[in-house]
Amino acid sequence: MSSSTIIDYIESKYGKDSYGNRKAFLNDNQHIIGSELSRWIKKGYRVDLGTGDIYPPSNKKVMIKHH
Repeated sequence: MSSSTIIDYIESKYGKDSYGNRKAFLNDNQHIIGSELSRWIKKGYRVDLGTGDIYPPSNKKVMIKHH
């Protein structure tokens, strides 16, 4: 299982601009709300890069962006 912190994943796929990258991520993952994402980042949640699963476990998945 390959994983990354959520913020590292966002910065690697959407760039390092902290406003624009989160906005683009949320646009691609409309089932995730901004306050939820902020909480996950603050708590150091990780994303499984193969499945999109969030952990510690969450009832949501991240749409993995390839390239």
